[in-house]
Amino acid sequence: MYKWAPNGNPVDRNFKFVAEWWYREYAGNMDFDADSTLGVGPVTEPFTAKQQGWYAQAVYQFVPEWRVGLRYDRLNEGSISTGPTGVAIGATVPNYTPWRAAAMMDWSLSEFSRFRLQVQQDRSQ
Repeated sequence: MYKWAPNGNPVDRNFKFVAEWWYREYAGNMDFDADSTLGVGPVTEPFTAKQQGWYAQAVYQFVPEWRVGLRYDRLNEGSISTGPTGVAIGATVPNYTPWRAAAMMDWSLSEFSRFRLQVQQDRSQ
């Protein structure tokens, strides 16, 4: 996180930038009821899934009542590792990287009320 305020006074004017990156990994066993697909009984195989993503956002308050901001986030498709039964029945990751982008402007009438206009493009599906 990065914060900026001229002369150390964040009430009148300030800028905030925040970014985050994350990584997750699942490991365990997966039970496949492969009877209908492969003609064999239930199968248990090792399974590992990895995925990562990130976001970044910036908000600028140019007068005490008004702020503008931008945000972008993205999730990488990741990877799946499984045994031969999982491969045979198609346990794969789709070749797609979802993302969102947003822009906002808000007006704070008081500390108890705020009006916000926000537009967003979402490519998550």
